[in-house]
Formats: sequence, C-alpha cells, structure tokens
Amino acid sequence: MSTTRSRPGRWNPLRALLGVLSVLVASLVSLPTAAGASGKGPCDIYGSHGTACVAAHSTVRALFTGYSGPLYRLTRVSDGAVHDVSPLPDGYADAADHDAFCAGTECAITRIYDQTPNHNDLTPGPAGVPWGTHSAWGTGADRPADANALAVTAGGHKVYGVWITQGVGYRSAGRAVGVAVNGAPEGAYMVASGKHVNADCCFDYGNAETVPADTGNAHMDALTLSTRCFFGSCTGSGPWVQADLEDGLFSGDDGVNPANLGNSSQFVTAMLKNDGQSTYALKGGDARSGALSTWWNGPLPSRGTYRPMKQEGGIILGIGGDNSNWAEGTFFEGVMTAGYPSDAAEDAVQANIVAAGYAGRTGVPNGPHGMLAGAQATVVDHNGALAVYALGTDARIHESYQRSPGAGNWSGWASLGDGQVYSPTTIANGFVSAPSAFVDATGRTVLTAIDGAGDLEENYQTLPGNGPWSGWHRYSTPQPNGVRFVGTPFATKDVNGVNATYVLGTDGNVYENYLKPGTGWTGWTAAPGTNGSLAGSPSVFVDSAGKTVITALDRSGNLQESYRTQPGNGPWSGWHTYNTPLPNGVSFVGTPFAGKDANGVNTTYATGTDGNIYENRLTPGVGWNGWTAAPGTNGSLVSSPSVFVDSAGKTVITALDRSGNLQESYRTQPGNGPWSGWHTYNTPLPNGVSFVGVPNSTKDRNGVNVTYVLGTDGSIYENYLKPGVGWTGWTTAPGTPPVSLTRF
Repeated sequence: MSTTRSRPGRWNPLRALLGVLSVLVASLVSLPTAAGASGKGPCDIYGSHGTACVAAHSTVRALFTGYSGPLYRLTRVSDGAVHDVSPLPDGYADAADHDAFCAGTECAITRIYDQTPNHNDLTPGPAGVPWGTHSAWGTGADRPADANALAVTAGGHKVYGVWITQGVGYRSAGRAVGVAVNGAPEGAYMVASGKHVNADCCFDYGNAETVPADTGNAHMDALTLSTRCFFGSCTGSGPWVQADLEDGLFSGDDGVNPANLGNSSQFVTAMLKNDGQSTYALKGGDARSGALSTWWNGPLPSRGTYRPMKQEGGIILGIGGDNSNWAEGTFFEGVMTAGYPSDAAEDAVQANIVAAGYAGRTGVPNGPHGMLAGAQATVVDHNGALAVYALGTDARIHESYQRSPGAGNWSGWASLGDGQVYSPTTIANGFVSAPSAFVDATGRTVLTAIDGAGDLEENYQTLPGNGPWSGWHRYSTPQPNGVRFVGTPFATKDVNGVNATYVLGTDGNVYENYLKPGTGWTGWTAAPGTNGSLAGSPSVFVDSAGKTVITALDRSGNLQESYRTQPGNGPWSGWHTYNTPLPNGVSFVGTPFAGKDANGVNTTYATGTDGNIYENRLTPGVGWNGWTAAPGTNGSLVSSPSVFVDSAGKTVITALDRSGNLQESYRTQPGNGPWSGWHTYNTPLPNGVSFVGVPNSTKDRNGVNVTYVLGTDGSIYENYLKPGVGWTGWTTAPGTPPVSLTRF
C-alpha cells in the first residue's frame, strides 16, 4: 500500500489533447475530489513543506493524491467474511461497496489501513495492563467499531466514520514505523465529531506507548477531543482540543488555558504539534468552513516531567495509552508527521479539509445499523403508563415514563444504572444494543440488552408497576461455546407466562433461554434449531394456538421461521424459509415483524431492498399466501417496520423513508381489509430534525394510537392520534435526555 506516482515519458500530441480535454471536463464537475481543489491531499501538502506523513488513516478518503489502496477492512458478523473498502477514482470511499457487503447484517471495522508505505495499520487493541493501585485500568481487549453506525457525506459521496463507543478502540502493533520517539518533533491532525463526545478517557489519536500500559509523563503525544476539563478553568462547555501527554490532558503550560474556547461543530479539525523539547501548539477549527484557531503555542507543561518528551512511537485511536477505553467520539481522518509542521502547512491542510465538503449530523447513529434494531422498547406497564427505554451515548439504558397513566406527565429521562461490565474488575464497555422491554406475568417490566462483552444483561422491576429496579445482571448461565451475542435481543413470555429470551449469536444461530418457574434460567441453547446462516435479530410472538413463533433473516436476505409445534414448551419445528424466491428478485433487510392480526391470523412484514414493505399471511387451512407489497408500493422505505393492531382491530404499519420522515399505512377495515397506502403525517419535522432507526408505534391504555421515533438530535419524539382531531404533531414529550440517545 503505497501512493501511486506518475512516471515521466515522452511528449505525445494525442496524450496532450486528451489532457486538455480532461481539464475541460473536470472544470464542469462541481464536486471536489478527495485531494481538494489544489489537486493535493493532506499528506502531499505536509510533504511539500518538509514534514512528511508517517501515518495516515481515514475511512472517508485518500489522503495522498493517487492513493488507490484499501482504506479499511470490514468483517461481517453473520459469517466472519472480510472485505476491504477502497477509494473511488476521485479518492472518496466506495460506500456502495461497503453497503453491498454488509447488506442485511452487522459489520465491524476491523482494520484501518495506513496509507503511507509504513503500513502502520490500526486494529482493535489488546487488554490494558493494570498499574500501581489502579486495578480498574486493566481494561479488557477493545472491540471494533460498528461499521454501519454513522454515515455522512464528503465530496458529495456517502461515507462512513469510525463510531467509537465505550470499549471500542484501535492500536498499532508495537512501535509504528517512522513515528517520533524520545523527544523527536512531530505533528498530527484529526477530523472528528464535535457532537459525539464525552468526558471519559480517552478519545485520542496519535503517539502512545507501544504496550497498553501507563509508563509515565511525556510517554504520549496524542490529540484528544473531550468535554473533560482535566485541570479546570476551562471556558465554555467544550469539547476542547487538548494534548494527551500521559497522566494529563493539557491545553497550556501547566495544563490550564482559559483561552481555549472549545470546538463543538458537527465536524472538528484538531491539530497538535510538538518539538519534543520545549514547545507545543494546539489548534482547532470547523472542518466545514473557516480557518483554524490557535488555542496554545508555547512551552511544554511545567508541571511534571514533560521537557523533553519521551514518546514511544505507538499509535492509538479512540483510547488512552493504557487502553482506558471509556471515551466516545467519531473519527473520520487523521495523520501523523515527521518533524514540526509549519503554520503554512497546517493552514493549507485545513483548507484541503474544508474543500473535502464534509456534511451531515454526527451526534446520533444514522447508518443501516438502525435497521437491525427491534421495535420493542416501548411498553404499557402494569399501571397503564407508557414507558420508553433507549440506549444513550454514555452506553447506559435510559427510561422515561408517564406519571399519569394514559395522560402524559412524563418523568423525564433517567439512567437505569451501570451494567455488570462496569464492575471495576471487568471491561467498562456498557451496553451496545437497543433494549428489549416487556411486562411479565406478574406485572413487572423486564428489560434486556447486550453489553460490550457480547453477553446479555437483564434488569427488572421488583414490584408490579413502577417498582424499584433489580439492577443490571447477567443470567446465571454462560454463553454457549464462546459465542457472543449481537443485534437486539427479544424478551417476552410464552402462553404459560414463562419468561423467555431469544438472541442472535455470532455463529448464525438464534439462542433461547427461559426462566423455569421455581428453578431459574435453563441456559442458552439453540433450541429453535441449528441453522448457522441467520444474520438478523429475531422477531417473536405467540400465535392464537399458543405456539411461540420466531422469524429472522438469513445472510441471503431470506426470511426464516421456527415455531413450537405444541403450545407452551413444546418441541420446535426447526428453521425453514417460506415462499421463496422473493418477489422480483428482492431480498429482505433489517428485522422482520411477525405477529397476528385482529382475527388471530399469523402475518409477517419485512422491508425489501427495493424500498417497499412486504406482507405474507398464513391463511387458515391453506398456508402462506406469498409475499406482496399489499400495504402499498412506496420505494423509499429504509427502516424495519413497526406494526400493531389498533383499538378498532385495524393493522397499522409505520416505517422511515430515506428522507428521514415517518410513513404510515393501515388497513381501513378490521382484520384483512384494504390498505390506506403510504403517507406521512405532520411534516415538516420540528427544528429541521429528521428521524433515524426504527419507530415504535403502539396504542396507550386508552386505545389511542401513539408513535415514538428517534431524532437526529438524540431525542425521542412522540406523536399521538387525538380522537376526533387527528395527529397532534411531533414533540419531545418524554423529555430532554441528559445525553444523546442512539437506539431504542
């Protein structure tokens, strides 16, 4: 993986004519190339100023003119297959290639390639080494980032960022080639989100220890973007561009610098340079427009022993040098240089970044991963109150509920506490899935979610209604055969009122665990049948005969089903597809919805790759009637469906379209009546917000239709159908969350 260089040759008239024509054609194209209007990439600019790039990482674009090697590697969760994503001819990442490889399943970014000839690639880091009295610093091995979490645009192209959550991080293998050590001068920049960021340690990019251990002051020289004011006396609310020099985040001589006003734009350019002996500088700016602000240009810290520096030459991304992996952030591109860059070089690099044309919202995930979330995060509790549960950017599950059942008066959002993986002796990864919520046979609300170790945790009310919570805990049974759980779990109760949980494993099977009365959880088994090809989260319901039915998508985009052949705890049928091939060559994506209509007829809905939602009904005494776009031909739907039967017995479906609007189609008569066709309601959305993920539509205790959906501003919006009036409009009735919500 090295940059491509043109070779000199003889003058050729035809070649010259073609060259002139290419210039004329290029002048008609309004979209920038990855190299920007100058025809140079950031590393070309640094190199021309005598400070060559020794590492260059990006999932967005080529950072050298003509670089055509891989940008990043994808690993598909469903089958472990890997695939490298490279730039298009204009230098921007081929997101269509990414989407095709990850269609209908989850993917992770398992390698970020170094675009220099040094091959300083970044891969998920190893476990941290405990030191001194800080046993909690012995964090577990890092996870790779969800490859589908955040899509933005650059150069007019859809591209993906590296969405860092707690427990996610990357590191070079030992000492990186060419990176500064022992007081040598260097520079670095990164483009990151100013909206997806927290105060925990440490969203870093740059020079760090060669092993994940704190080896003392001055052994790091990394950029960090954080809302933590490490030494106090900060101005504003951040986030602030700072230097992680180990054992402190510095923005001035002694760490304190009120002149650093912070950078909170959607895309932030952060820069650091350090001569390794006495001086360092920090700069920040909006990566979409304008010039850089110099936040510090002066002596290295006077506190501690930072003069001279003692860099070790490792590279980290999204973590601290000792693998402190509690930070959050989103990384788009960054480089490290040999030598102390000039101000002119940095100004030219900022202009190049602006010319790249970054656009979009970066605070809330919005990629295809949202299709993998279920629609089971809203419940009507034992008292008749609506309650909504969601995953926040702090990796915790948050709750808001109605204090007055059926009449609003929301409690506001509050965290339900740390998961078991927040124990000081284990990985501080928090939760990674949307929550699944249901009310058990005793009236207690039960929540389940997948933690950062890939295990399932539960939290339940110890009394019916709004009783106190038990606290998060894992089931008492180990995961099967080293399998990790992915996607969104589905927790429910069977016809006998027995709690049962279903979840997708990394081996392509759906696992079951049920709570045997008087005994406890029976343990995880692939009881519904060994399959090995399942790639989507399960949808579960109990049919009118009392039999539990599970549906899930396989890696080919077909819908598969397994059901109990007897009511309650009877044997399983095993996995099978029905009515394939799918219509018109369509395959399915996301999570299907399987349930029964007002007449007790089994019905399944699934989103097709053609932007339509398909229906299949099990006609009694006949069988499945085949997939049709019965709810209406749309062509723009991109989310999994949310489905419920309203108080009049009419089936109602909601889904998001590619513009981020919510669309609805409903039967105009109870049971198997005709469909209304797709339509939006109450648009435009408030404050320019668009919707992401999967909506949650249901009816409240009074039978009133209500929909909840996640906005790009990280809030949950509500809209309800006031009888005799119509839809009331989108509001953040559940309250303003303390952190951005990401999945529900």
